[in-house]
Amino acid sequence: MNPNKMRHHYESDKSSQLFSQLSQSQTRAIEKVVERCADSEKKTGLMWYTQGSGKTFTMITVARQLLENKEIFSKATDFL
Repeated sequence: MNPNKMRHHYESDKSSQLFSQLSQSQTRAIEKVVERCADSEKKTGLMWYTQGSGKTFTMITVARQLLENKEIFSKATDFL
Protein backbone atom coordinates (compact mmCIF):
# COMPACT_ATOMS: atom_id res chain seq x y z
CA MET A 1 0.00 0.00 0.00
CA ASN A 2 1.15 3.46 -0.82
CA PRO A 3 2.25 5.20 2.42
CA ASN A 4 1.84 8.66 0.87
CA LYS A 5 -1.75 7.88 -0.04
CA MET A 6 -2.33 6.79 3.54
CA ARG A 7 -0.76 9.85 5.15
CA HIS A 8 -2.70 12.46 3.23
CA HIS A 9 -6.42 12.86 2.89
CA TYR A 10 -7.86 15.43 0.53
CA GLU A 11 -11.48 16.17 -0.28
CA SER A 12 -12.82 18.87 -2.51
CA ASP A 13 -16.24 20.00 -3.55
CA LYS A 14 -17.61 23.23 -5.01
CA SER A 15 -17.97 24.99 -1.66
CA SER A 16 -14.96 23.88 0.40
CA GLN A 17 -11.66 22.05 0.48
CA LEU A 18 -10.25 19.86 3.23
CA PHE A 19 -6.69 18.60 3.62
CA SER A 20 -5.59 16.52 6.59
CA GLN A 21 -2.26 14.90 7.34
CA LEU A 22 -1.98 11.91 9.64
CA SER A 23 0.51 11.99 12.50
CA GLN A 24 3.34 9.47 12.66
CA SER A 25 1.54 7.50 15.40
CA GLN A 26 -1.66 7.37 13.32
CA THR A 27 0.25 6.18 10.25
CA ARG A 28 1.96 3.44 12.28
CA ALA A 29 -1.34 2.34 13.83
CA ILE A 30 -2.97 2.14 10.38
CA GLU A 31 -0.08 0.10 9.01
CA LYS A 32 -0.29 -2.32 11.95
CA VAL A 33 -4.08 -2.72 11.74
CA VAL A 34 -4.01 -3.32 7.99
CA GLU A 35 -1.11 -5.78 8.40
CA ARG A 36 -2.97 -7.65 11.14
CA CYS A 37 -6.20 -7.78 9.11
CA ALA A 38 -4.26 -9.29 6.20
CA ASP A 39 -2.89 -12.09 8.42
CA SER A 40 -5.29 -15.03 8.17
CA GLU A 41 -3.88 -16.54 11.40
CA LYS A 42 -4.93 -13.52 13.48
CA LYS A 43 -8.54 -13.44 14.63
CA THR A 44 -8.70 -10.52 17.10
CA GLY A 45 -6.83 -7.36 17.99
CA LEU A 46 -6.91 -4.45 20.42
CA MET A 47 -5.92 -0.82 19.92
CA TRP A 48 -5.37 1.41 22.92
CA TYR A 49 -5.97 5.12 22.39
CA THR A 50 -6.00 8.25 24.50
CA GLN A 51 -8.32 11.21 24.34
CA GLY A 52 -7.64 13.47 21.37
CA SER A 53 -5.35 11.01 19.59
CA GLY A 54 -7.26 10.96 16.30
CA LYS A 55 -9.20 7.70 16.67
CA THR A 56 -11.95 8.61 14.24
CA PHE A 57 -9.68 9.69 11.40
CA THR A 58 -7.40 6.70 12.00
CA MET A 59 -10.29 4.22 11.75
CA ILE A 60 -11.77 5.96 8.69
CA THR A 61 -8.39 5.63 6.98
CA VAL A 62 -8.12 1.95 8.02
CA ALA A 63 -11.59 1.29 6.59
CA ARG A 64 -10.65 3.03 3.34
CA GLN A 65 -7.48 0.93 3.04
CA LEU A 66 -9.45 -2.28 3.57
CA LEU A 67 -12.20 -1.33 1.11
CA GLU A 68 -9.75 -0.22 -1.59
CA ASN A 69 -7.77 -3.49 -1.45
CA LYS A 70 -10.45 -6.09 -2.12
CA GLU A 71 -7.95 -8.59 -3.53
CA ILE A 72 -6.30 -8.82 -0.07
CA PHE A 73 -9.36 -8.21 2.12
CA SER A 74 -12.05 -10.27 0.44
CA LYS A 75 -13.60 -11.44 3.74
CA ALA A 76 -15.59 -9.32 6.17
CA THR A 77 -13.70 -7.43 8.88
CA ASP A 78 -15.50 -6.03 11.95
CA PHE A 79 -14.43 -3.01 13.99
CA LEU A 80 -16.07 -2.30 17.35
